[in-house]
Amino acid sequence: RKKKMEKRINRLSGHYILCGGGETGRPLLNELIKNLEIVVLVESDADRIESCLAVYSGLLYIKGDATDDENLVRAGIDRARGIIISLPSDKDNLYVTMTARMMNRNIRIITRMTDPKIEPKLKKAGADSVVSPNFIGAMRMASEMIRPTAVDFLDQMLRSGDGNLRIHEIPIIRESTFLGKTIKNSGLKDGFNLLILGVRDIDGRIIFNPPPDIVLETGMTLIIMGNTA
Repeated sequence: RKKKMEKRINRLSGHYILCGGGETGRPLLNELIKNLEIVVLVESDADRIESCLAVYSGLLYIKGDATDDENLVRAGIDRARGIIISLPSDKDNLYVTMTARMMNRNIRIITRMTDPKIEPKLKKAGADSVVSPNFIGAMRMASEMIRPTAVDFLDQMLRSGDGNLRIHEIPIIRESTFLGKTIKNSGLKDGFNLLILGVRDIDGRIIFNPPPDIVLETGMTLIIMGNTA
């Protein structure tokens, strides 16, 4: 079984690596799978692996320590699109961040942190984004107090068993069928039932609720809400 799994991992390209299958890793895994992404878990604890398999029985995983460079190689880090580092120790997260950036200069790295003081070090080591569960939890509690209906809407969207409604993004590339069209004429709403919430233009600015006459250019990214299935 282990050899078959490693053969499947060796054939992957453009996948995501998740380091750590604990309390943060399991919900992460669940969300990635719901969005139809291919994930390889790197986890040393057998019980945590079993818990993640309960989330998705077809999970690909490497049983081993993510701070061991060889396990990142086995997970296909040189071919991966992104890596999420969610280990309990900030020190381990920092080490894996630095190692991942050295192994793949183009990979997107999202790292968990507990101590805010370590954020500059994580960014310097190569993290594209650093997330503090404590900070996110505090923002969630404040939102529950002052805007409960909006929070309930987002929860319903994420947890509903009736569909796969998500907020997602569509990059406009050179080969895109939407290139040169206006939002109104792109067919995204009528043909795909997608609601366009915003646009990041070629200068990196975010335009909320963009007007329908915006012409889509290479380098733009659409922020949309729709069904991921």
